[in-house]
Amino acid sequence: MGVIYQVNYTVKTAIRSAVSEQVERKILDILNAAVKCNLQGDYEKCRWLHNYLVRNTKYNYEALRRPDDYPDSFNAKGAILDGMAVCEGISKAFKLLCDRLGVDALIAFGTSSQENFGVDIPHAWNIVKFDSEYTHVDVTWDIGMSESSQFTRYDYFCVSDRWMTVDHVYNSFPECKTDDYSYFSKRNRFFTKRKELKAYLDTEMKRSSSTLYFKVNVASDDFLSIQTKIQDQVSRSITESMNSSYFLEMAPNAKQMCFFFRIKQ
Repeated sequence: MGVIYQVNYTVKTAIRSAVSEQVERKILDILNAAVKCNLQGDYEKCRWLHNYLVRNTKYNYEALRRPDDYPDSFNAKGAILDGMAVCEGISKAFKLLCDRLGVDALIAFGTSSQENFGVDIPHAWNIVKFDSEYTHVDVTWDIGMSESSQFTRYDYFCVSDRWMTVDHVYNSFPECKTDDYSYFSKRNRFFTKRKELKAYLDTEMKRSSSTLYFKVNVASDDFLSIQTKIQDQVSRSITESMNSSYFLEMAPNAKQMCFFFRIKQ
């Protein structure tokens, strides 16, 4: 018994060197921009790269329908140079950039499901190591959440297996046990009690914040009930602090218990 590997090149030999130089120049530009930000530690580097890809990459839906017409969308070049890729290309680009900045990252493969699809589909994302802890980073899905809310989202940034297994299926990867590195934990927006949420809302209203973004750590399948209660609390806090009329735009992530509100007057 044996295994046969077939290598397919997506770039013609005559222009391969030129394309490689283009990609390397773009990578250098990205790394120089990161260095100018004086990033401290692997976590800041990881978050900066996440934000860069979220803000500069679009998901190529056409590549899913016609993969042979968009081979670059499945590799790092598509995300880094063209700004168009699918999950495989995005996760490869994220790992490549992490490697260049000295962040320990790997690519994870499995399946995932979203409400719009209704079925499991092949999916790729990343696992990043901080000190001795591993954590999931799904840039692709954060791109989608960010586009829908026009705000840089971190729903799938540095999350544990507990949350990742809600809408991702995988095995044989390092165990991701902590949520301490998540965006919400780092910014004290990971709430388990109503009074914690109310204190956060009151603080944001005093700051005249136009966006509210937080996560609720509640073990419940009744998301609609929780969403109604949270929306009532948000509306109550806004009404108590504002004298003018307003309306709310909402972009919740039901499975991850992430809530996003934009206040418009």
